[in-house]
Amino acid sequence: MRDRVRQVLLRFSAAALAAASTPATASGQSPLAGVQKVAVQVHLYGAYGDTLDPPLSIDRVRTALELRLRTVGLTVLSDSEVRVGLHLDPVVVLSLYVYSLPKVGSESWYMSFMELAMLEWQKSARNGAWAFLLLDKRNFTTMARGGELTRNVQEAAEEMANAMLNEWLKANPRR
Repeated sequence: MRDRVRQVLLRFSAAALAAASTPATASGQSPLAGVQKVAVQVHLYGAYGDTLDPPLSIDRVRTALELRLRTVGLTVLSDSEVRVGLHLDPVVVLSLYVYSLPKVGSESWYMSFMELAMLEWQKSARNGAWAFLLLDKRNFTTMARGGELTRNVQEAAEEMANAMLNEWLKANPRR
């Protein structure tokens, strides 16, 4: 039964990742064109205040994501470098939703839904309101034993980042 659930989740994850894409602008140019520096945020959301056993290392996941972004040539801003005001730099946001599943024997199991998005604070041409513009978005769903959760989340985040960064590299070819 557990293997069947895992197969279904893997198929769903692959379909969600394949369906994610970078939207094109009216001119056909990628919204990722010209992005050279980003801020990074990682958020963890749990169902019903569940405590994770063992704890998920958000710092480790964030560090791995930042390293991957730097590897392709993006400048990753520290928290103190992020500009405030009306001209914010784009932000890469990894949102993790982790849910505790029933234990199998003595093992803790978790299901997680992850979303990786690149957003930019923009003034709407339609009505002048300020809002986040979605530049790119990826999703992934997975299941893991408690002891494998951090590694599992880190690998899924890296896979989503790779897909996003491939689009970024197409839009920003190296010279």
